[in-house]
Amino acid sequence: MAFTRASWTRADLKFYGIYILLHCITIFLRFIMLVPTIYQQNYATLHNREISDNLLLHNGTYDPNIVTGERLANWWASFAFLWNLTIWVPSIWLHPPLHLPVVVGDVLITVYIARVVDYQNGYVPTEKSACNDMSTFYNQRPPGTNESFFAAAARLNATATTPTKLCKSFVEERQYGISVVFFHALVALSGIVTFVGCISIAREQLIEFVKTMKACAVFFLACIIYLPKGIVELIPFILHTIPVFTFRICLPNRTKAQVRTARRYAVKTALGAEQKTEIALKGLKAQFVSKNNVGGYHGTDGEPTQLAQFLGIYDMLMMVTQHLHYIDVLSLSSVSKSVHNSVLPHDDLHRRLTVFKRNTC
Repeated sequence: MAFTRASWTRADLKFYGIYILLHCITIFLRFIMLVPTIYQQNYATLHNREISDNLLLHNGTYDPNIVTGERLANWWASFAFLWNLTIWVPSIWLHPPLHLPVVVGDVLITVYIARVVDYQNGYVPTEKSACNDMSTFYNQRPPGTNESFFAAAARLNATATTPTKLCKSFVEERQYGISVVFFHALVALSGIVTFVGCISIAREQLIEFVKTMKACAVFFLACIIYLPKGIVELIPFILHTIPVFTFRICLPNRTKAQVRTARRYAVKTALGAEQKTEIALKGLKAQFVSKNNVGGYHGTDGEPTQLAQFLGIYDMLMMVTQHLHYIDVLSLSSVSKSVHNSVLPHDDLHRRLTVFKRNTC
């Protein structure tokens, strides 16, 4: 039976939701597991310290498994408590299958605490009621001694406990160890199931993640390549914008007025020099024109008026045209022939029209 990619995706998403729910249950179990782990760690630390402080209890007189079991119980119970305390919050964010390191840690704790419980099966009664039976202590006496391990330990610490109470504390330690093994086994099994179930989905997610990273890499590479070009193109804009911004925003009005006056003076000076140059070039060109060429009829200049004489001064004319529209200048040139010759002389007609278009309102 053939399945499309979309159908597989829907099925994977359905199972992935189940795996996430199972993962949430695991987080809750890990929180509950802190309680028996704390009790086991406290009992194991107390018993291991008592054995280590008394030579009679660890010099080989009694079963060596007692020394080994309590030392392992102390170490692995402490490790399990710190592990569950530190990994509880990160496990909330480590969704399957990224929680594999946590699963490995849970498996190790389960195996070694189960080994501790196996050691304790050899010297700890299975029930507290057995500690009330004196035959339990008699049966645990090593050859050549007249007291059991619990009796000797209680005698060495007589101000704090009795053989019966000490025996019961060992039983409680073993019982808490069994509960820790049970919960850790559930958590580890749940982690293994969710890891195996999410591998296929994680593979597809990894492919999409790789594609996304490739696209991001291409984007950043393009940014690195085109960044110098963008900076080069931005420099002229900055060099143009900063002076304009400084002039229009930062400078006082008095300074701006002086700058504008100087700029107009420079422009007019350049225009006057340009006009004189063009007139000189036209005169030089006219000297080389053949005398046989007959120019168009221009008529006489007519009788010059005061207005024509005034407008014949180029600077005055330019000052007047700054306050006129282009069409007004053309109308002014048609007042009389002498005014026309002053405003639009035939030998400078095209240039003046260009100047008037640029300078008039």
